[in-house]
Parts: sequence; structure tokens; C-alpha cells
Amino acid sequence: VALKTLIVIHRLLRDGDPSFREELVNFSQKAHILQLSNFKDDSSPI
Repeated sequence: VALKTLIVIHRLLRDGDPSFREELVNFSQKAHILQLSNFKDDSSPI
């Protein structure tokens, strides 16, 4: 599911409407959703 989602987002960014890219960039700056520091796995002690 995650791979399909990434493929769809990639295709939208590559071939889609430029306004979609601008909206995604604006949203990600406000919500901090695409920052790698937000992805953390607490399931292992390492």
C-alpha cells in the first residue's frame, strides 16, 4: 500500500497539474508532514 501511494504521488508531481505541486509544498511547510525527523520507530530499543 505504501509503495503504491508513493508511486501515485510521484506520478502526480511529475505529470500532474503544477498547482497540485504548489499546494503540496505549501501544506508540507505548514504541517511538517514530509520531514524525515517525524518518522521515528519506537518499537525497538536501538
